[in-house]
Amino acid sequence: MKKEIASIVLIFLIGLCARAQALYFEHIDIKDGLSQNTVNEILQDSRGFMWFGTKDGLNRYDGKHFKIFRNIPYDTSGLRNSQIRCLVEDMSGRIWVGTNSGLYVYDVEKGRFSEMHVRDEHGGGSL
Repeated sequence: MKKEIASIVLIFLIGLCARAQALYFEHIDIKDGLSQNTVNEILQDSRGFMWFGTKDGLNRYDGKHFKIFRNIPYDTSGLRNSQIRCLVEDMSGRIWVGTNSGLYVYDVEKGRFSEMHVRDEHGGGSL
């Protein structure tokens, strides 16, 4: 009985190993176009883009080129802070960006950010 269970577990583990994919890592930094070497957050979205939240902007990487999103004064469709703290993709494919001074959502289809205003649980002002 113990040999049969051990054989089943062994076959299962061999099957898992056979299906495992090799991982490939590439070292990228400012020499490659990253806006800043201090990366606070990394996200791979559903379209395959890699997003890097740094101390100096949000970087979208397609495997060859970076597109950098930073604070641009008086640009209402952009980020108002370049220090990125967290990144999340929602079920609609929008990228949520937490910064040192607020929360933003990037609409991929429109190519613009919207600032999100969060109210406290007591119905008061924005947090």
